Amino acid sequence: MELYKTLEELSDKVSKLRNHVATEEATKTAFVLPFLVSLGYDIYNPLEVIPEMDCDISRKGDKVDYAINIDSQPAMIVECKQCEKSLDAFVLQLAKYYVATKARFAILTNGIEYRFYSDMDRVNLMDSKPFFVFDISSFDKHDVELLGRFKRNCFDEQKIMQIAENINIEEKVRTFLENDVFKCSDTFAKYIADSIGCSYSVDEVAREVRNQINDRISIPQPKGDKPSPIVNGEDYKAYLLVKKILKHYAYEDEIKYTSFKSYFTINKHGSVWRWIVRIKRTADKVKVCFPMNDYKTNEWVTLDSIDDLSKMSDRIIQSFRMASFEKSYGDITNDNQNVVKYEKTANKPQV
Repeated sequence: MELYKTLEELSDKVSKLRNHVATEEATKTAFVLPFLVSLGYDIYNPLEVIPEMDCDISRKGDKVDYAINIDSQPAMIVECKQCEKSLDAFVLQLAKYYVATKARFAILTNGIEYRFYSDMDRVNLMDSKPFFVFDISSFDKHDVELLGRFKRNCFDEQKIMQIAENINIEEKVRTFLENDVFKCSDTFAKYIADSIGCSYSVDEVAREVRNQINDRISIPQPKGDKPSPIVNGEDYKAYLLVKKILKHYAYEDEIKYTSFKSYFTINKHGSVWRWIVRIKRTADKVKVCFPMNDYKTNEWVTLDSIDDLSKMSDRIIQSFRMASFEKSYGDITNDNQNVVKYEKTANKPQV
């Protein structure tokens, strides 16, 4: 695939130069414009790629970094930030620009991470979450296939919107199943209790639902300790670190991993919801999610690298105990706190 090869070359360039790209303008020149070129846009044609386009509905001189026209019609706007900046703080800025244009798609980027937005929830108002995120430092063929939909020579707004809506629905269904069904929220547990007319508490019903789900649903896992071809090396490194931390608490084949499009999860027995940690890697940080309060809530922790997981051993052990339904797993929010450790017996772990 030509696009894949081009993006690999750009990825190598970004890796070599990112520590030397200190400004937003340098990020645009070194990373963003070559990215647009890879999609077939003529960055030297001001009728196609328009720099500093007015988006001034508030009369404050607001300008978006680039607007992209296709057949003289606005197709996308692109807002850029310096390559080491987190994009979270600039979503509202892009949303303000989005309202002022007729473009259906908006891209927020630091030259490494590209977040694609549209207006699926409310027309003309940019969604708060992107429907697609492309990371130039870590991508697969599926990512490139979807990104290819934005190429100049095959851009089709309606087809992209259909794909985006499918992704949106899939994500909402997954979130509902994960948060309400698999974790069995209080609301869902109460609905079940009312439906079957039982007098058990919500917590008792929720625990039984989780047991029933775990007995019936599991995610297939690659045999042995070799990573699946779709698993990134850094993710697999995290898996091995977690296994090492839990070696006195779990059997060798008890800790599994599952790679989703948006995150990597390390879990118990390959369970859909009995996860120990979830991992998202950005251009410069590693975000690790720990379950809390019997999976009712969770907490994201930012690390500098995968290796820093070794410093979170208490949190990882706590999460494993939660996944094992141990009643007294505590509530650790400070890694310096100790958890009550339990070791394997000759026959099985005490869980």
